Amino acid sequence: MNAVPCEECDFCGERYYEAATLKKIEHAFEEISRSGKKASKEINVPVEEFAEL
Repeated sequence: MNAVPCEECDFCGERYYEAATLKKIEHAFEEISRSGKKASKEINVPVEEFAEL
């Protein structure tokens, strides 16, 4: 999956994916994980923690 269709927020640039697209990505990930294959490239993504209100 090289070209993944998404919507992008004009204000902040955050990308949004349709549920069907995410399901395909999850399925591909599960197939790779079950077969024991290793990723050809790994990308670290920064994550922010939010306090509970």
